[in-house]
Amino acid sequence: MLALLATLGPLGPVSAAASADEPAADSQTLLNRAAAQLAGTPSLEARFRQRVQLFGQELSGAGSYLQKRSPQGLLLRLELKLQVGSQLSSLQQVADGRFLWIRRDLPGGTSLGRVDLERLRAALPQRGQPARPEVTTDWLARGGLPGLIAALAEHFQFSPPQAVRSDQAAMWVLEGRWKADKLASLPPEWKPQTAKVNPADPRQLPAHLPTEVRLVLGQSDLLPYRIEYRRQPAESAGDQNAAARPLVVLEITEFQQREDLDDRLFIYQPGNQEVADYTDRYLASLVPERPDERPSD
Repeated sequence: MLALLATLGPLGPVSAAASADEPAADSQTLLNRAAAQLAGTPSLEARFRQRVQLFGQELSGAGSYLQKRSPQGLLLRLELKLQVGSQLSSLQQVADGRFLWIRRDLPGGTSLGRVDLERLRAALPQRGQPARPEVTTDWLARGGLPGLIAALAEHFQFSPPQAVRSDQAAMWVLEGRWKADKLASLPPEWKPQTAKVNPADPRQLPAHLPTEVRLVLGQSDLLPYRIEYRRQPAESAGDQNAAARPLVVLEITEFQQREDLDDRLFIYQPGNQEVADYTDRYLASLVPERPDERPSD
């Protein structure tokens, strides 16, 4: 039923679903298979579009994503150009197995920082929890597309997959809401500070965090073609069926197997640029300290 990317060659839109007439596996199984397949792909290139509506701003842009397995781990490269009104900004992220380099070119200037991936990897098992899903473009630190899909499966409970068809492809649509234990494990600063609200209600989370997620997978290849992070407004607390609006929409328009990816694409040379260390910031967002790790007063 499943074909490994390594045997498919160049990938475009799926013309037909080999499993279209078969009953779907449960959503958790589909997600686990999708994450494992992506992680096992020798090399991959994807083109994507992204739309963000956060903090009163709307951003849209397009970019590319490269992934390659190596003895150093998963090598990753992401390039994205975003339009904010009439202003253009760009983001470049390169993960070489040891560091994640992050360069931002904004109207106000350029910044460069790096994240120590070894410290992140060491912190995950020590703190006993996987990285949380990310709604922005920081998901390279979570292990690229494979890590992103795995984090969604870990943190959201998905309803049974729904089969949909278009002129070009057959897809599974998976809709998920926060698992109660994962919602409870979020950092204290993300939780309501008053006893008058239900802390188990994701609508009480800060406005930039999703209450639910929608994922579209190809039926025949289990590739993620669309990820929507969605938000129900807090004032809808009395209406469980209130419509959610998209916060972030990631649409992958093209997948391609790339046997010719050069390792040098995943090397960043900072030259004489000033480099900030973002590791502590990422540690705090990915794997918050357990109560027994926090220093006593």
